[in-house]
Amino acid sequence: MTMMDNIINAIKSKCKVEVNYKGEGYRIVCPHVIYISNTGKTLVDSYQLSGYSNHREKIPGWRPFDLEKIVALKILGETFNIAPGYNPLSDRYSNAIAKI
Repeated sequence: MTMMDNIINAIKSKCKVEVNYKGEGYRIVCPHVIYISNTGKTLVDSYQLSGYSNHREKIPGWRPFDLEKIVALKILGETFNIAPGYNPLSDRYSNAIAKI
């Protein structure tokens, strides 16, 4: 299975995942949508619960992850609820591949 297949499965089953992004460390995230951005990148909008972050926003919080920069992913056997602030009708998801 490809990284994209795993993320799509996690989104559809609302399973938390552990990701290593850019080799910087592990994070626990709740992936809500995978989509093609206006710049052509495949992004995964996720709600990060814990783990490594160099983002200025606090955890927990929303993070866009570039699919190409996810170096490892493990689907955890734990489900999540839709996170606050998620808007499935957002214009940026017009090219969604999969979403909750």
